[in-house]
Amino acid sequence: MTGLRGKPGFHSQCPTCGKRSFVSRALAKRMAKDIDPTLRVYRCKLDPGQPWHMGHLAPDVINGTIDRRTAYGAREEEDDV
Repeated sequence: MTGLRGKPGFHSQCPTCGKRSFVSRALAKRMAKDIDPTLRVYRCKLDPGQPWHMGHLAPDVINGTIDRRTAYGAREEEDDV
């Protein structure tokens, strides 16, 4: 994930958890797709009002042991990420 600081919309670090974050969901999705198509975007779990992060799905979700809603809880938006 090198080189993100120079890209427009990179929001340095989340003030709540310190992870890399993006100012919009759309920008986070575009960046995730460019870096690794298996990355997904999500709001900060510690403070949902903060910018967007990206990460991989949990292994149990990928192998079908549990569904995404069970692993992460309900989302505000129900459209596919």
